[in-house]
Amino acid sequence: PPGGDDTRRFPPFVPGGESGYFFVPNRNKKSVVLDLKDPRGKDLLRRLTARADVLVENYRPGVMDKLGLSYASLSEINPGLVYCSVSGFGLDGPLRDRPSFDAVTQALSGAM
Repeated sequence: PPGGDDTRRFPPFVPGGESGYFFVPNRNKKSVVLDLKDPRGKDLLRRLTARADVLVENYRPGVMDKLGLSYASLSEINPGLVYCSVSGFGLDGPLRDRPSFDAVTQALSGAM
């Protein structure tokens, strides 16, 4: 997406203009953005999966299945793949279909 992760624009900003909020958990990381609804994005994810040790996804439960990118389909490409699926509200329960991210989950749980 244009501008990347929204948290890149969250204050406070460190010298050089980078967001401290984004910088702390993402320092020295490399990343790529894929549109998984586009066949080209799916193809690239499958090609990356063939060489990957671990895939971590944090969509709502069932989203990767609907996209055809479930553990079952990706482990056919790479049988040794460790597939980690994380959601803000778990796989079942009343909030399972709600999107979340770390700060929301921490705030609602009282951990923050």
